[in-house]
Amino acid sequence: MESIIKYLKERRSSLLMEIKSGDNTKIKDKIETDTAVAWLEKINELGLEHPKEYDFIKLPDMKTGYSEYHIMNDCESGDVNNWIELKDETGYPVTLIFDDILISRKPK
Repeated sequence: MESIIKYLKERRSSLLMEIKSGDNTKIKDKIETDTAVAWLEKINELGLEHPKEYDFIKLPDMKTGYSEYHIMNDCESGDVNNWIELKDETGYPVTLIFDDILISRKPK
């Protein structure tokens, strides 16, 4: 992943020089390259493997108004009173809404 990120950063620098010299037709390419670099850096940071190793789940709109999905650890119990809600570092519950995307590693 590092080599392609390096290549894209070099391409971005080249595009930036072209833009600075007056070629405004390269602006879109630079923006797309910036986006690609940002995504690849995030993928690299998270240690993600090939996309075929994952399921991508787009959360549906359940037509329940502006409600949220909560992430729970069921503690191997069907009793919701035993469940523990996932919270962020500030102690606030981690919530999702429709159209958010979950990335789930496929079993090996």
